[in-house]
Parts: sequence; structure tokens; C-alpha cells
Amino acid sequence: MFRKFVLFFLLLSFYFTYGQKKPDFKPCFYKDTVSGKLFWNKALPAYLTISPTPNPNSGIQLESHKTKQYADPFYFDTEGINYIRTRWAVDKKTKRTVPNVEIVWEVYADSRSPITKIHLLDKDKHFVDGKLYCSKNLKIVLTSIDEMSGVKKIFYSINGADYQPFTDTIALEKQGNFEIKYFAVDNVNNVEQTHTISFVNDFTPPQTRSIITGIYLGRENIISTTTNIFLRSTDDISGVRATFYRIDSSAWILYKPRTRISIASLSDGRHVLQFYSVDHVNNKEPIQTFKFYLDKTAPITVADVLGDKFVVNNKVFFSGRTKMKLTSVDNKSGVKGVFYSIDNKPFQRYDGPFYLPSTPGWHTVKYFALDSTENVTKDELTKSYFQYRMKVDKVYMDLSGPRLSYVISGNQYRRSDTVFISPKTKIVLSALDPESGVKKVSYYIDNSKTEKPYTGPFTLADINAGLHKVNVVGYDNVNNRNVKTFEVFLDKKPPKIIYNFDIEPLGQKNSLPIFVPNTKIFLSFIDDYTGTSMIYYSKNSGPKTLYHNYITGFKKGKNTISVEVYDKVGNKATKNISFYIK
Repeated sequence: MFRKFVLFFLLLSFYFTYGQKKPDFKPCFYKDTVSGKLFWNKALPAYLTISPTPNPNSGIQLESHKTKQYADPFYFDTEGINYIRTRWAVDKKTKRTVPNVEIVWEVYADSRSPITKIHLLDKDKHFVDGKLYCSKNLKIVLTSIDEMSGVKKIFYSINGADYQPFTDTIALEKQGNFEIKYFAVDNVNNVEQTHTISFVNDFTPPQTRSIITGIYLGRENIISTTTNIFLRSTDDISGVRATFYRIDSSAWILYKPRTRISIASLSDGRHVLQFYSVDHVNNKEPIQTFKFYLDKTAPITVADVLGDKFVVNNKVFFSGRTKMKLTSVDNKSGVKGVFYSIDNKPFQRYDGPFYLPSTPGWHTVKYFALDSTENVTKDELTKSYFQYRMKVDKVYMDLSGPRLSYVISGNQYRRSDTVFISPKTKIVLSALDPESGVKKVSYYIDNSKTEKPYTGPFTLADINAGLHKVNVVGYDNVNNRNVKTFEVFLDKKPPKIIYNFDIEPLGQKNSLPIFVPNTKIFLSFIDDYTGTSMIYYSKNSGPKTLYHNYITGFKKGKNTISVEVYDKVGNKATKNISFYIK
């Protein structure tokens, strides 16, 4: 035996190119310089070379004559440590066999890729509706472990950019949607499956504005105790988490959405409302300010609507069910009376909510209030007084619902007053309301009590065949309702194909009839509702041909006729006819 076995392995070099395409790594081996362990990729072939010197180039490759098909080359089959061994050891000096000593060479086979984790270091990150949002403080760290040969490198790609090796903490300097792909490779080039994480970076704080309804004189921000102040916050990314407000440097208060800020306890005079919002990743809005004057002395009259109302482009639309309510306040002398006029008719005292005239079109409502002090004014009904105190509202009385129409799009067939359609035929609805405008369109089939909202063309494919009534319902913006009904017959049944040969068969072969060469086939069809429109056939997978009267001209041997027929709404039936020609 030689004094020493030298194990020589073929090194397969690896290469990779950076890019969104995952770098290409080829299996290789690796020797740990610290432990001296040799790690071998299980996918890599191995050859043995034996040499009388430590130089493998002076040796010769071993061959196995008994198991050559498995040994030239061979592959390691066991994950972890593998042994190449000789059963007996020989003393270097005496050349005698050493009892109970076995020589082994250890090779660590490795086929398992590393396991990489991503760490989003951000105390403010937050999930909203299953989506992850992060703040501008986000730091990203990738860690990987490999239990055998060890991790060589971790790679990552951001938003489809080139893959690059991870070296240190990743910081993202921009706001937006991010997708990070990452993986690791170990020292024998086992490549981990690519992992992907998606999240949104949110650097933008919310925006909050004050909403004033009721009595409000915008020139100097004058309001009354009946004025409603609301706060409306928006955040287009992670969303609003909370809104805070305070009045006149008082303590900050958490604002409950859609609730009125109380101002009744404030004194008459000037005040400052401050507010701000924070989003779900703690982006804080700069403090906003609304300065106003609370007027608790002069009478103020406002008009409210009881019932249907719609406002668009500063135009107000009422329905016939709507009433107008007038409210006047005066915290000092009190209100003596409120008066109103419709369409320039004489003023009358206001006693309670009133209807507008039941005539479609524009109407003008004028109204004013008198306080106790002004009762002594001798010219309170003069023209100048009216010009000073009177308010005017112009409203449109809308008494009719939308005009509805429909279009049947696709396969259809009309016979007398019945329209036949197929399951693929689409029904298109439309509505027009030149007054307050269309609010919504819905529909229901037959006697169903549930209206379905119309969002686009629909079919009747999910209901049974037969005659059906389609009911279209339209609502305008003041809730006037209109209904239009039409009937269609849903034909879901394809035609039935019937065929006959002009002569009797000579016999059978493989359970198929046998005919003479000049045999003719006649086709006929039955359709329960609309009748047939197009009939095609092909002989022995040949071109599709329009059927006229009969089919003949068959080849010797087995023939197959493929028949395809459509009814007048496009329902399709097919049939294959097979036989032999002697």
C-alpha cells in the first residue's frame, strides 16, 4: 500500500452576474481554513486520485472494475459527514499491519441551502388591512444561517433593481411601494429559494381641515353657538390614526370622527381652534389653526332641509317630499318673528316647516328675522331694510325620477313580440335625469324582492331558461324613483342533431356500421325555441364546410364526420359520426 492516500477533487468554478435575474451559482466544494473540514456539494461529482506524494498531479485516478457505473464518478449520498476509508492501517516504519486501526478521510456532504430572514427595524411600522406600512425611520437587516458549510453571501434586490450583496443595514430614502427580494448562498453554492416581502414607506403626514356647517360668515369667520365645527382628516397612504384639537391653548383632546366640536361654553368674542393628526406610522401633521369669532348677540337666521336634498355646483335640488325649516337665534334681545316669501309672493309669518310649490323647476325663497330691538324701527318693512336683513335661497323642485332605457347586446332573436337571448347575451342599462341627476340604477329579475346594483352589462346565465321579466329601477339624487320593465326569453338549450344514411349498412366493424362508397348522409336538426341558423361539418378532420343538402365522397376505411350546429341565439351543439366504407 502507499504510505498516504491523497484525495484529489475536481473544482468546478462558479460565476454569477448581478441583475434582477437571479445570479447563477454552480455547485462547488469548500475547505474551512479554521477547522480543516472539507465540504462538498452533493450535486457535484467526485473522482478519486491516488498518489505516492502529496502532489495530486503525480498520481493516477482510481477506477472501480466491479462498480464502475457508480464510481466513475461517484456522488455522496448522506447529508453531513461521509467517510472514505481503508479497513487496515500499516505502520510507516515496520510496514506491518496495525491491529484494530481503520484509516478514514472525512468529507461533509451539503445539499441544503441557507435560511435567511429579513428584519424591518422600525418601532412605528403598522399593518393596515393586511398591508404593512413603515416610517422614515425604517432600517432593514438581513441575517442568514447555514448548518453545514456556512453562509457565503446574502443577496437582495429592491423594486426589480440589480441584485447586490448585503453588507450592512439598508435604509430607504424615498416614500412609496417597495418589494424586496432576497436569498443567500452557502460556501458550496447551494442557493436558497428567493423570498419576497412587500411594504409601503410612508413619509407624508395626514392633512386635516375644519368643516363648518350652519351659521358662518366667512369674511371674518363669524359663527354662532348653533354652528357645527367638524374636523376631516385624510391620509392617502397608511391612513389616519388619531386627530387632536384644543381651543384657546387648553389641553389637547382626542377628536372622535364625525362629531361636533362643542363651542357652546365659549364666551362671546374671538377664539382660536388648533388641530393636527397623526397617521399609523406616527407621521405628525404640523399644527393647523382656525381663528373665529363667536357671536352670541345678533339674531341669525338659517334655512335647514327636512327630507331629500341634493347640492351640486351651488345648485340645490328638492323633492316633493322635502320641507324647508327656518331657524333664527338671538342671545340678547330674542327673536320676535321670522318671515318668508316664495317666488316673490307676499311675506308671511313662519310657523313651522313648509313645503315648496308642487311645480317642477326653480323656486326662490326669501326670509328674514326681527329681534325685539328692531320692533321699534318705523321703517322695518322698507326696501332698504329688506336689502339689509333678507336672505335668499334658490332651489329646484325635482318631482320625477330618471328616464330609463336598455340595450340587448350580443346574440338575440326576435319572433313576434318575444326576444330570445342566450346565456352570453349582455343587457346594458342606462338612465338620464336632467334635473338633480342619477343617483343609482339597480335591477331585479321576475318577482325577486332584492334589487341588485347595476355596475355594468350583465347576463342571465345564472338563472333557469324560459321567459323572464327584467325590472330596471332608477333613483335620482333626491330619491325620486322610476321603474321600467321588459321581458326576454332565455334560451340555454342547444339544437338536437339527427342524421340518416341513404342505404342500410352491409354489416359492422369494431361496433361501427359498414357502407358502400357512394353512401350519402343526410343531416337534420331540431331546436325547441329559435331554430337553427348555421350548420357545419368536416370530414376526417378536414376543413369546416357549410352543410347544404347531403354529405358524400368518403374514403375507404374508417370515416368520421364532425357536425357543428348553432341555433339563432348562438347555442352550439356538436356530434361525431363514425363508420367504415368498404
